[in-house]
Amino acid sequence: MRILVVGASGYVGGRLAARLLERGHSLRLASRDPRGLGERFPEADVRPLDLLDSSSIPGVLEGIDVAYYLAHSMAAGESGFAERDLAAARAFGRAAVAAKVGHIVYLGGLGEPSEQLSRHLASRQQVGAELAAHGVPVTEFRAAVIIGAGSASFELLRSLVEHLPIMITPRWVRTLCQPIAIADVLEYLLEAADHPERSGVVEIGGPDVLSYAEMMQSGPIDVAISPQSVTIGSLLAHVRRGDVVRVHSLRRGAAEAIEAIAHGQRGGKVVGRRVEEIKLPKGATIGAIVRGQDVIMGHHDTVVEADDHVIVFLTDRRHVEAVERLFQD
Repeated sequence: MRILVVGASGYVGGRLAARLLERGHSLRLASRDPRGLGERFPEADVRPLDLLDSSSIPGVLEGIDVAYYLAHSMAAGESGFAERDLAAARAFGRAAVAAKVGHIVYLGGLGEPSEQLSRHLASRQQVGAELAAHGVPVTEFRAAVIIGAGSASFELLRSLVEHLPIMITPRWVRTLCQPIAIADVLEYLLEAADHPERSGVVEIGGPDVLSYAEMMQSGPIDVAISPQSVTIGSLLAHVRRGDVVRVHSLRRGAAEAIEAIAHGQRGGKVVGRRVEEIKLPKGATIGAIVRGQDVIMGHHDTVVEADDHVIVFLTDRRHVEAVERLFQD
């Protein structure tokens, strides 16, 4: 079987590619940044693919029986990600029909459509619907947090509990989810290739229903200021009095939580940079970004935009001035 994995450089895509090769499939791997894929998978046909450039899609789909769609555009920044993802899915779906692809397998997000979904989760489900709107049968697996070292959601939770001895939690930590192991996700994806007749939405949440707070509390957090007591949104409502504001004194004064407003042009010290690129002082961690009414957790590839309110946790109060200077752009 000739199989394409779009997003092969990602956490799920790389592991799926290895398992598909073990099963003897003819494999083509496509990614926005395919560097390293050729060395990792010398047996595979590796191609660069920009889903927002529709002219690059037909060649990647040529001769493909089954296409796994594991791509998203969040790494390019929060602003406009839903529109980018929808445009990419539309272009891919149309090209798949023209290339006579037999089956598309998509990994989306688990959530009840009748409920008020987050923008990210709503976008993932819209992508699934768009892929299925053009005629190629689509199997859409919907998963919540994927448990396994290296997955984005799992590493986010692990980063929080390993780096933040004290945490001010946004409201979403009360949200319930059904985490699932990466091994189980891979089994579902692998079996789908052999059963194109089973198209439609398949929810693959695990058996345990937990809140994000419950998952985090298993780690070494000393103090969690719970959503029932205070949230980032309510805490900041009355302290925004300047570009850098001392939000809270933590651990009896041993640590600080700071709100800093990101100003300046893209390419400066903060604005337009990913969290991992910002040169924070030792012991400082970006815990969250408040953008309008949204609270975004500070993942390593989250891009800071102008006028974002960045929540910085400091385990050493001596570095407060260094953080202030960083945001004086």
